[in-house]
Amino acid sequence: MTKADLAIAQIIIGIIISATTLVIGFFMYQRGMRTRDVKLRVKAYVLWAVGGLLTGVLFFPALAYLYTEHLWFESVGYDNIFLKNLKTRWALHFKFLLLEVGFMGLNLFLGDRLCPVSREVARWTRQRTNHFYYTMFIVIIFMAFLLAVPMMFLWDDFIRYDNYESPENAEPMFFGKELGFFLFSFPVYRWVSFWLKVLLWATVLIVAIQYNFYYRRDPQTMARVKHYLIFHGSILWLMLLGISLCRSQINIWNVLYTSRTPWGFGYIDGIGYVDDILIRTYKIYMFSCALIGVALLINVFWRKRMVWYSAVAVWGLSYLVLIQVYPLFVHVTAVAPNQGSKEEDFIRTHIASTRQAFELDQIKKLDTIRGDATLEIINRNRDVRQNIQLWDRNVLYKVLQEKKREGKDYYEFHPYTDVDRYKINGKYRQVLIAAREVNPENLTQKIPNTQKRDGQNIREADDRKLMSKWEVKLRHTHGYGVCVVPVNEFDGSDPNFWVEGIPVKSRYDELKVKQPRIYYGELTKKYAIINTATNMEVDPEDQQYNGTGGVEIGGWFRRLCFAMRFNWRVLFSSDLTPESKFLYWRKIGTRKGPSFPKTVTDRLSHIAPFLKYDPDPYIVIGDDGQLWWIIDTYVTSRWYPNARGYTDDTKLIENLLYSEPVFDRFNYIRNPAVAVVNAYTGEVGFYLTKDDKEPIIHAYKKAFPIFKSRKNLPQGLENHLRYPDYLTRIQSEIYTHYHVENPKKFYDKEDRWKIPKEIYYSTRQTMVPYYATIKLPGEEDLEFVNIIPFTPHTQETLMKAWLVARCDSENYGQLLVFELPSDVTGPEEVEISIETKLIEKQVFSPTLATNIQNRSNTVIRGNLLVIPVEDTLFYVEPIYQKSKDQPLPNLATVVVVAGNRPAVAAETFDKALEEIFGIGISVEELEGDTENGAEPAIPMLDELTKLANERYNQYFQLTGEGKFAEAAEAFTKLGDILKALAAGKYQKEGEKTSNIKREIDYNSIVTRSIKE
Repeated sequence: MTKADLAIAQIIIGIIISATTLVIGFFMYQRGMRTRDVKLRVKAYVLWAVGGLLTGVLFFPALAYLYTEHLWFESVGYDNIFLKNLKTRWALHFKFLLLEVGFMGLNLFLGDRLCPVSREVARWTRQRTNHFYYTMFIVIIFMAFLLAVPMMFLWDDFIRYDNYESPENAEPMFFGKELGFFLFSFPVYRWVSFWLKVLLWATVLIVAIQYNFYYRRDPQTMARVKHYLIFHGSILWLMLLGISLCRSQINIWNVLYTSRTPWGFGYIDGIGYVDDILIRTYKIYMFSCALIGVALLINVFWRKRMVWYSAVAVWGLSYLVLIQVYPLFVHVTAVAPNQGSKEEDFIRTHIASTRQAFELDQIKKLDTIRGDATLEIINRNRDVRQNIQLWDRNVLYKVLQEKKREGKDYYEFHPYTDVDRYKINGKYRQVLIAAREVNPENLTQKIPNTQKRDGQNIREADDRKLMSKWEVKLRHTHGYGVCVVPVNEFDGSDPNFWVEGIPVKSRYDELKVKQPRIYYGELTKKYAIINTATNMEVDPEDQQYNGTGGVEIGGWFRRLCFAMRFNWRVLFSSDLTPESKFLYWRKIGTRKGPSFPKTVTDRLSHIAPFLKYDPDPYIVIGDDGQLWWIIDTYVTSRWYPNARGYTDDTKLIENLLYSEPVFDRFNYIRNPAVAVVNAYTGEVGFYLTKDDKEPIIHAYKKAFPIFKSRKNLPQGLENHLRYPDYLTRIQSEIYTHYHVENPKKFYDKEDRWKIPKEIYYSTRQTMVPYYATIKLPGEEDLEFVNIIPFTPHTQETLMKAWLVARCDSENYGQLLVFELPSDVTGPEEVEISIETKLIEKQVFSPTLATNIQNRSNTVIRGNLLVIPVEDTLFYVEPIYQKSKDQPLPNLATVVVVAGNRPAVAAETFDKALEEIFGIGISVEELEGDTENGAEPAIPMLDELTKLANERYNQYFQLTGEGKFAEAAEAFTKLGDILKALAAGKYQKEGEKTSNIKREIDYNSIVTRSIKE
């Protein structure tokens, strides 16, 4: 239930209190007038006053909330959704409430007609009977209310059910029913049948209490109870048998969703061998229920108690034997000894259903990866090299935090900086982008200064003037601009900012920000008031808000409502004018946080609560120079027939940089649409990213006509859509088991895959999908994709395959799996080799996470990146260091691993490439290293010859441009290569590695990078 529903409940309670106290007070006052009892009349006045006060406390704040909510929904253009959702929920509540009151009241009335008060004893029993009826009426209302409230929570199921349109010629899936029946009708039938069952048993309880009262009321009624109880009880029992037949059919369909066959022996989610037996026993049980019903009908005229006792025994015994014991017996005697062969056909169907439910059947398998990357291939793909992400997100966040204020204490960056891509001067470039948002909470509390005295840090209170929370609402209303950094460019130890500063400075026209103010964002939790008489000190531009967002304060009634909802100072503040606007519901994103509950309601989920939202909104610079938030949306269901259920394991992977939405258990998920929010105006739009053939989004589209085509996205945003990594993670987890389509191999758990581990910072954790800009094998153009690798379940040191989710518009949503040869080194082996090599060279201590040469330096290991290039692979991992004297982390070294070559660390990626392939090393160094007995790292002959040609051309090009120093360096490197060729220091294709060895001084490399 939403706050609006609670407000309506408050209004209803207020009305009930008001009406009750008014009526009771009226009778008290009338009685006081008749008896001339002053005290009684005073009590009536007091009761009216208390009732009025309670009504006012409940009624008016709730009314103010509803009114301001409606104003807000009108301002964003979605008031029809607000009203329809409220109407749906409360219509369900009152519909079921009336049905419950009517049904239980009808049975109470029937009992009264069958057993009325005898005239002979009416004088003594009438008042007692009336009190009993008053009590039972209150009990019925209370029970009906309790039974009706849960039905409000099923509003989404009823909206789906009411708006589903079955496609023509829909093929049946199970039990002769098509997919729409299971996704839309079955959940409603299941819950309504359960509600009817509870209602009937509640009515049985009411009737039992009624007849017990009649039995004890007087001797004449006692005789009527003995005569009519069997008639009334038989009617209720027949209804219970009817609902039992209905529930049995529901349970037959329900075997498609559970591995909970009696006693929990199911092997798969969905129908299995024992479930098939259970379906047959349910049919026998339904037949026995029908026979019991016939016997009860006959007994209405026969009136034998023994028939009742026998019916109860047969009913209970048939349920126990047929539904519980017999399936268990079949499992123990027939299935357990040979479960694999018994379940084979059911497993095959289950695999197919699961693959369809999670769109794994749409994955295209390829096997074009044939080996490890060579220097020639890497150099041939310079645009891929240019987009390898060396800037770690958390490291960049710390850099931004240090630079965030620029003299302003109320700015903040989100810890999870966004990954995106832009075309800069016609080239595809991957970037990190972060919004500078407003977070003025620290302006209302003192921030301690840290001073050093006698070698100790002394914290003292800041003596600056603090603002009140009210002042903050008026003055610090919005964030300002973004920072954009290419993923692998450095300006010394700092990022090479393409967009930064206040005012915003953009190095390229494609990144020009024309409207930098951010009134809506991930960190924007509180309301703000704009266009006030108070001077705002937030950005250097015109402070008057000209956007369409917000709700105008207007006249005295609106002021009163806003005052009751937000702050009573709204009524009296001279800073506010009728043109001032309230901005609320400003937060973008449902990500959890230390101060957030599990379910976070943000701007979008408040508008369209029927969708699920990705927890990682990302900000985009549109072609119009405005800033837009893009948020992926999902539709989920737990009712896809015969598919595996998925429960989000958020708590297991939660960390600062990766957060998941808390969805319920589901076995079906789609990403059919995105939502976009203008960071300045707050404008909200919902856009379909694929066609609307997906049945759930089609039903929502009919119920709420808010979805537009992807072509209607604001200019330039379509090029920034990306396949959500949350969905990639779910699909990859399911795919580790369900890439196997052979039921025997699936049962024997052969060829299972797993998501590999990586060392991030100093923690070993499961790899999460990451975005990369690469050329897929067989493709000529760069693409922005989402990647996750797989390893064999029993050989974690190898890499078996990698999954790619394509993000660019022409291929958006396509899933590819590239299977690898069995001898490709996997991420976990690479991490071990990196760690071993660095420890061996006395560079890092992974246990203490400190530099051995300088204990004050903390090591930060970035994400391990698997980089595919053409039909090969190589690995890159950036490693940072941070010292106490220098709080900002610096890139200390870049580690590159290619094939069976040992890990190489260097100050830059280019130097690491040269080191690992043996280029740029003199003959003397190679010979000297051979004597040291180090690991071999021999370049290939074709690598040397092609690189020599490159250095040769580079020499003449630089000479022609007058860059003689650079030309001399190129000539020197050419000489080193020619010496290596002359000395035979290379390896031909197919040759075994020679005994030539060299050793890289990792310690000196890292030390040199730190000094620089």
